[in-house]
Amino acid sequence: MPFNLRGPELLVLLFLVAVVVGVVILIVWLVRVASRPSSRPQPTGPQPPGWYPVPDGTGRVAWWNGTHWDESALPPGF
Repeated sequence: MPFNLRGPELLVLLFLVAVVVGVVILIVWLVRVASRPSSRPQPTGPQPPGWYPVPDGTGRVAWWNGTHWDESALPPGF
């Protein structure tokens, strides 16, 4: 028996297909967002002293003296 969808039946089928496609797109988006790194990658190896973004991901800058962060001062002009 062939399918003969008309009127409301066709609309219901199209709605269900749209819902399934939307759920698949939502799942793909959530997986991509969850797989992004939550913070900036840490530099590998010794870094020379200088002003760098603070590795906490806040966008602040601090002085790296070569061994630890000194957040007590901002660079000139800030």
